[in-house]
Amino acid sequence: MNPSHEIIPVDALPVGVQLSEPIYDANEVLLLGIGTRITRQVLQGLIDRGVDEVAVSTLDLQGKKRPASRRDVQSRAPKPKWADSTLPLLRFIEKCGDKPYSQEHRNRVRGVIDQTRDQLQDMDETVQGGYLPDVSDISFGLQQFIDAIVDDYDQTLASVHSEIRETGYNRSQRDMDRLMKLSMTAMAVGTQMEYDGRATLQLGLTALLSDIGRQIMGFPHASEMWESPDVDLWEYRKFPEIGVRALTQFPGVPAKVVGGVRHAYEAYDGTGFPAGLSGSRIHPYARILNVCRVFHTLISDEPQWNYHPHHAMSYLLFQSTKSRFESRVVKALLASNSLFPIGSKVRLGNGQEATVRRRGDTHLFDVVVETDRGEWLTCKAPERPWEAVKEEDGKVTIEGLIFEAEQRYRPMPREMMQSYHWNWFSSFESTALAPV
Repeated sequence: MNPSHEIIPVDALPVGVQLSEPIYDANEVLLLGIGTRITRQVLQGLIDRGVDEVAVSTLDLQGKKRPASRRDVQSRAPKPKWADSTLPLLRFIEKCGDKPYSQEHRNRVRGVIDQTRDQLQDMDETVQGGYLPDVSDISFGLQQFIDAIVDDYDQTLASVHSEIRETGYNRSQRDMDRLMKLSMTAMAVGTQMEYDGRATLQLGLTALLSDIGRQIMGFPHASEMWESPDVDLWEYRKFPEIGVRALTQFPGVPAKVVGGVRHAYEAYDGTGFPAGLSGSRIHPYARILNVCRVFHTLISDEPQWNYHPHHAMSYLLFQSTKSRFESRVVKALLASNSLFPIGSKVRLGNGQEATVRRRGDTHLFDVVVETDRGEWLTCKAPERPWEAVKEEDGKVTIEGLIFEAEQRYRPMPREMMQSYHWNWFSSFESTALAPV
């Protein structure tokens, strides 16, 4: 053994080091080559294959410290009540009413987001290196997110929207952030559709894995297709099937997740791909992702979008009446956010300005706001974005949105809400909204 190398037991192997000698299995088949970087996924693969020790550079070990293994953390973590229950996850959610936000809870959600981002990065590097990732780490992270939803549904969603911003990164990082936001929103919607804990977890995993075929093929995100006019559309449509082929090789991926990924870009009205399926022929998980993906594209930081969430929600409601989106899913998205989504700045009927903090407990159009004076109130919101409502049952009313100069959002014209038909591939121009 070269004196500049050191034999390290796998149990003590730090993440981030590189192998200085190749690793072979019992049949002398090469598992990992020289220079392979140890990620959490690779480390778990070594443990699963019974590899006891590896050789790494002594210099590479300096300053590296291996954290507790994910397997150890999972084995020690108590199992939440919802995990093995067939009851709807909604029944386990704590009612917070007008409870103020907690910095501790926000930090908790931020930790889950950071952890999930790292796990997606590890998975991408593992796949790009030609190895098969284990999705158990990601599933454990999603379980922690569901725990946060159960403890404080509204603040968890508010933290997701404030902590995950899809700009200022390279394409790979934007993709990861999009997938995280899609996953966490989809799980919130699944909760409103009375999915149990297991199905909610699978739905979140489906979202995180839905673009793996596109990533393997090196194509841009659908919302960025207008920037890449040279991309062959027919080749692009193949990526869901490429993803399915890859997922069937991954250990631990449930069959329902694979089915959801296969249909992740089908559209309820039949304008999606790769097969052009419509309605109930599309996997239920994919029908949820379809609505959540359009919603997040409309409100994204991309300059050609950034419509206000309130208007994006109204657009989906209008279009669901024309069977362009599944109405049950759109209503669940509305129930998860309210028509005035958490974080919206609004003007109240009493002349005050306020920020929406929580959904109301009794009505889809009731919201809890925090006024500029620090007072928390339950308000009645208009069911149509351009209409005001009369005072009802003594509740303060919301007169409308406030669009400030420094805000990132812009209004969507009423005509666009009612008459524009969503189609990812109507053109490669700067919008995917095409006139009917």
